[in-house]
Amino acid sequence: MIAKREDVLKMHKKKPGKVAIASCTPYATDAAAEIASMGGNAFDAAIAGAFDLMVSNILMCSIGGGGFATVKVPGKEPVVFDFFDAMPGIGLDKGEFGKNIRRVRVPYGIGIDVMTGFSSVGVPGTSKGLELVAKNFGNLRMKDILAPAISHARQGIPLNATIAYWLSISAERIHWFTEYSKTLLSTSEGKVPEKGCLMKNHDLANTFELIAEEGTDIIYKGEIARQMSEFIREGGGLVTIDDLKNYQVIERKPLGIKYKKYSIYTNPPPSAGGIALIQMLKAISNLDFKGYDPNTVSKLGRIIYTALNDRYSLFRQGNRNFDDMYKLVEDDYVQQKYSNIVPCPNTTQISCSDDLGNACSITMSMGYGSGVALPGTGICFGNTLGELELNPFGFHALDPGMRLVSGMSPTIAVKDKDNDILTIGSPGASRISSAIMQTILNITDLNQNLCEALKMPRVHWEDGKLVVESKMEVDESQLPEDWEVVKFDDIDMYFGGVQCVRLNKDKLTACSDPRRCGKSRIVEL
Repeated sequence: MIAKREDVLKMHKKKPGKVAIASCTPYATDAAAEIASMGGNAFDAAIAGAFDLMVSNILMCSIGGGGFATVKVPGKEPVVFDFFDAMPGIGLDKGEFGKNIRRVRVPYGIGIDVMTGFSSVGVPGTSKGLELVAKNFGNLRMKDILAPAISHARQGIPLNATIAYWLSISAERIHWFTEYSKTLLSTSEGKVPEKGCLMKNHDLANTFELIAEEGTDIIYKGEIARQMSEFIREGGGLVTIDDLKNYQVIERKPLGIKYKKYSIYTNPPPSAGGIALIQMLKAISNLDFKGYDPNTVSKLGRIIYTALNDRYSLFRQGNRNFDDMYKLVEDDYVQQKYSNIVPCPNTTQISCSDDLGNACSITMSMGYGSGVALPGTGICFGNTLGELELNPFGFHALDPGMRLVSGMSPTIAVKDKDNDILTIGSPGASRISSAIMQTILNITDLNQNLCEALKMPRVHWEDGKLVVESKMEVDESQLPEDWEVVKFDDIDMYFGGVQCVRLNKDKLTACSDPRRCGKSRIVEL
């Protein structure tokens, strides 16, 4: 264990005076605020908001998906809890692997190819991870923490613009694959729901109530576990009852870097997002960054390209030792790798901090969705086995029980012995690390406040294309000739949805990325 639990409990079992919250939906932020007003700390608020995101930000996270939480208590370094999806198939014959592939092309951003259906479903970890953080760091009971999400699921939440857009391009291609999934994700007339449509999920409310009363063992060892395994196996998937019984949340030491005056802590291997973020920041530290002039934008594009391409280099060579990924952020390696550049969908996020110095950054995902939902439970499953970037060794290539690669990078930055704590994270697949990196630059190098930093246009590289938002100019003479430059007319959800809170001395601030339908709040108790 990285920290003694009894020491942690002594530090955090206090009621804060203020809690700062930023999440991808107003309803999740309000759910977190409700729990904070009951005496909950940053962890209670974050977990309440995370469960509510399964209702108010459907298809971005689910009990049938996974995620990560980076947490910090006063006087201690942050810890990462890995509850991401694992490779299923314990006890199965290898001949069952690699079958029932359903390939889909979705016109999102510059276009994405994914694999969906039963065979794309991994072993989920979301509910178990959230329960662990709540029990170890929170003040309140799970029954209290889950109450807002249960209420929202029963009463219904108006569909926000982000999810309405996603369903408009993906419902028929992905999410209506099973009859029950279509029932959950369509209107009563069987049509694609539009923005403002009231979305209720009584079955999910019932499942939340079971978790509140019995704990997440109902998902991993109880009746729902049995139903889940039988349903997925009958559909041609690999999740067995042994996969669920053996699933464990993993506590990890964060990947760290000193950037400017901040100590930055983020998701370590097997996550690839944290590696990319640290590599980018190390390269940029030699850039003398002062703003987004055309020459600098082009260099940032090349840095992002190098980091994203480099993080898969070991995989392409067939190297399955995740520890070797640490070599990608060694100082000598980064200096050599970037010497020619400088003198070197779907996820959701909630970030919370309180005036006691507690901080919690949670990023969750269910990938692009499998189109599969477990009848009678309200649980939609992700397609993490079918996301090409999360499976660089190939479809069903990992051994059962192994964690999948992830781009999620919940991050906490600390300055001046806990006097300045920045809690940050973002959805956005491969854009996660570049969105967080640029937000950190805006705050640390350009001295912008949180909202100024989130409003700035962003740059990203993907599939041979340098993609930039409006008002950002590019010096194309600095780019490889085979790169295409794609310009967006405005800021766009494609570039992530950073949720950021900050405790600076005794002052709490919070801001939600305008690219998504989020909300930030400061709760005073």
